[in-house]
Amino acid sequence: MLKYIKTKNRSINRLISNRKCYVSKKLRHSIFRVQYSILIFLFLSFNAISQHSFFSSFDNTQIAYTDEGTGKAVLLIHGFISNGSSWNRSVLKQKLLEEGYRVIVPDLRGNGASDRPQNATAYANDAEIKDLVALVDHLKLKKYYAVGYSRGSIVLAKLL
Repeated sequence: MLKYIKTKNRSINRLISNRKCYVSKKLRHSIFRVQYSILIFLFLSFNAISQHSFFSSFDNTQIAYTDEGTGKAVLLIHGFISNGSSWNRSVLKQKLLEEGYRVIVPDLRGNGASDRPQNATAYANDAEIKDLVALVDHLKLKKYYAVGYSRGSIVLAKLL
């Protein structure tokens, strides 16, 4: 927003207003560059967070998961009719990453980016638990914490 200074001399008025316009444009350009840099950073960060890795489970079903951070491993298991990305909006995941934990979030079979076998037998005999055991083996985790909600808590109870 420009403010004009009123003086008796028109040429001084133009000089002052032109000077303010010049500074204003320069400042706007700098702000634009900063905003553009922030947007690029956020875009790249978002893509890095949402990148899935895959592994073949015990029956060759492709299971998707994300693996972020370093430190002690925490497995977050999503709920019924959901997927691992539901944890992205949670305070828990954010706090775990801030505190230096390694956060691993699988998409259970039939959900998210994981394979969706059409055969009912692909979900029988605790297949989801076998998938999680295979994931832990795949990542070579010797020790980890686990949190589940909804269906994820049932799967977790069976896993323990």
